[in-house]
Amino acid sequence: MALNQVGARTEGDVYQGLFFWRQAADLLRPTSMVERVELEHRARRC
Repeated sequence: MALNQVGARTEGDVYQGLFFWRQAADLLRPTSMVERVELEHRARRC
């Protein structure tokens, strides 16, 4: 059971990294609506 949980955690980290780089790549497209990409931003917005 624990082995499955470790695998799921690892795959989640991989997905998060891929998602980040996909969004970051959109910064290079002139027609993209992406303005900023932040990694592990901790500040609260009110």
